Amino acid sequence: MDFLRTFHPVGHGAFFTERFYDGLSDTPIFNVVYDCGNKDKTHLKGLINATFKKEEHIDLMFISHFDSDHISGIDFIIKEKHIDANTIIVIPFKFPRVLTVMTGAYNKIATTLSALYSAGAYIIGVDNGELPNNTERVIDYEELHNQTHIQNGTKIRFKQIWYYVPFMSPERSSLLDKFQDALKNNPGIDENRLNDSDYINSKQKDIRKLYKNIGDNKSNSSLTIINMNSLLVLSFSADVIESWSDNYCYHRFCCRYYRCCHHFSLRVSCLYTGDCDLSNSSVFGKVIDFSLKQLQRDAVELLQIPHHGSINNYGSHIANCDQFLHAFINCDPYYHQRILSNSLLIDFAKCRRTPILVTKEISTRFMHYAFIN
Repeated sequence: MDFLRTFHPVGHGAFFTERFYDGLSDTPIFNVVYDCGNKDKTHLKGLINATFKKEEHIDLMFISHFDSDHISGIDFIIKEKHIDANTIIVIPFKFPRVLTVMTGAYNKIATTLSALYSAGAYIIGVDNGELPNNTERVIDYEELHNQTHIQNGTKIRFKQIWYYVPFMSPERSSLLDKFQDALKNNPGIDENRLNDSDYINSKQKDIRKLYKNIGDNKSNSSLTIINMNSLLVLSFSADVIESWSDNYCYHRFCCRYYRCCHHFSLRVSCLYTGDCDLSNSSVFGKVIDFSLKQLQRDAVELLQIPHHGSINNYGSHIANCDQFLHAFINCDPYYHQRILSNSLLIDFAKCRRTPILVTKEISTRFMHYAFIN
């Protein structure tokens, strides 16, 4: 089986795909997407059309959070019929249907999720409870259709060959925390029925009022800022490669910033971080420790620097960390509101490391190949 991971050149945004091929056809047998959006929707539409054939099906999609630069392409994906009743969407909130009745600051979330539901997608949330201390929290991809939500850090297994681990950043407040705290003081809303669309519609005024009280205003907006609810996803192969002679996996990193190909015999791992805040060294350390525990290795191969390289989500401890091999940043250095930090680039240079910049230039498209026997 062939595997292709692509970081698409969307500039200030995010659009990552992982595709599995059986070797008999150029149409993938399993399509995975992490985020799809940027600041320039016209440019994005061309990339989507170049990536997917007409009505090609997306099997599994992760949405890190609901900022427009991460979801602006979803409407077009729906229009092109890449999302249907067999598509599973994973989001960073335990009660997806609740968000469909939101207004005000949450209107974009509501319209996006409503459009996905209308397309037939099955949406499940991730509970932001404690991360597991072991690797035994596993569910097969085929079983996701029977779930309303999954526990934080659950490994989604595809055909015994690949894992996806969606999880919430530890020790960060989130939309779900504030929502569940507010529920305790509102006995008129039954938490056990918050995946029932009819019940939610009957209680939408109460739910909207509850959300307004926990952050839909300027004085309390920091309580529910959606970036603090960003979903991380660790992707990796099921088996470790012991030697090249096994010819089990072949990886190739292609990027003009390296001007060469890099070969590894690890687990084809990638940690997607969305706009997660990793500026705190303790939080970053726990994210890395959890990832390495899942991998059962001493390094992640690819690490996404969060929030397009913003100094607000970054700390020098990231550049100094030796537990990942390569870092990548999806950014637009020429965007008038550029947030890519010069301090970040200087830190990496001091460590004699070069982050991979995926911009709007087609030549910065990053592709990672693997062959699985």
